[in-house]
Order: sequence, then C-alpha cells, then structure tokens
Amino acid sequence: MLVIHYQSFGNNYKGDCEYAAAANLTLHEYPLIKITTKEVLKAWNNGIGETYYSALKYVNTIGWSGHKALTIPVITRPSIIYAANHGGVWATEYSGTHAIAIIAANKNGIRVVDSTMNGITFYSSWNNWAKYFAGKNEEYWWFKWKGN
Repeated sequence: MLVIHYQSFGNNYKGDCEYAAAANLTLHEYPLIKITTKEVLKAWNNGIGETYYSALKYVNTIGWSGHKALTIPVITRPSIIYAANHGGVWATEYSGTHAIAIIAANKNGIRVVDSTMNGITFYSSWNNWAKYFAGKNEEYWWFKWKGN
C-alpha cells in the first residue's frame, strides 16, 4: 500500500501555509515524488512581497519536481466534490490568512491536509465545514493537473 507523507513544510514555524498546501496537493497527485521543506521554504521566501496567492503562480509556472498545474481556476463550494477528486483544491480560510489542501470529498464531507497539523489529514462533514466558515469569506482553487 502506498502511503503519502503529507508535511508541514515549515508551516509550524514559518507562515508558508499557502506553499505548504500547494506542495501537499502536488504530493497527493504525484505520491512518488519527494518535496523537501527546504524547497518549499525557498519558494515561499522568493514569493514574499508578491501576494498571498503567489503559491498558485509558483505551482502553475515552476512547480515541484517538474510537476506544474495546467490551470488553477477559482471554483465555488458546490464544485469542491468534483475538483477535490480530480486534482485537489487549494482553499483559504479567514479570507486569505491560512491555506489548506482539500484532497477528497463526497456528499457527506471533505478530507483536508492542514500544514499547521504536521501534515495530518482530517475529515469534516459539510455541516461542520459550513459552521467553520460561517461569516467568513472562503475561497477555493482547483488544481488541474495533466490527465485530470
């Protein structure tokens, strides 16, 4: 059985969650590649001063181990189930203050990788997800990879 090793990629001591979420989505799609914390922090350090969304640009133009997302369109909550199961979803919490990776979803809920939890995945029902985001502006991007 293949075990994917999601990671914090430095997010437990640096504010690189947007790059960590993108790296975890890349690992989810290409589980045999190796992405190091050093690589993610280097990308994050080079992206500071741009915008919070510079991680999306990085994955779309440079990527890790030669793997780039073909496109990264903005989606709405009703599209998460399809997108999470066809490439993954980069999501922001609190209107752009924390990014997470949604790696799977179905009619009952979603599976999330949060880099602040050392790459541990957790499940959330849609009801809990809605409560969590109540009054917040959530944002979602679909990572479309070659072959999705």
